[in-house]
Amino acid sequence: MANDWEVGVFECQKDLDLTVCCISYFWPNLQLIQQRVTLDQRRCNVFDCLFSTCCLPCATCLLRQDIRKKHELPTEGTEIIDVLLVCYCTPCVLHQQTMHLEKKGLKPAGLFMA
Repeated sequence: MANDWEVGVFECQKDLDLTVCCISYFWPNLQLIQQRVTLDQRRCNVFDCLFSTCCLPCATCLLRQDIRKKHELPTEGTEIIDVLLVCYCTPCVLHQQTMHLEKKGLKPAGLFMA
């Protein structure tokens, strides 16, 4: 059982390729949609677009909890920390999630990752 994220929340600067950081910062809803469909292994639909655009913080927190469950990361008492992180730096959280999924063998940034 894994006990932590593959990448830290504020490790964007450690990434030699800043593409994921830029996408997370400039187009967070697109990054979130791609993560969601990658995690669920399905195609994007209208609901994904509406939910991530209209309610980005909620969608990010829900996805973060789903990633925790799927990859057996600690979930006990993490909801408040996740909300605070998303409110403080959503692009950093999205970058962390993207890099975590990529290190697990997925391609959550689609065409933005080599």
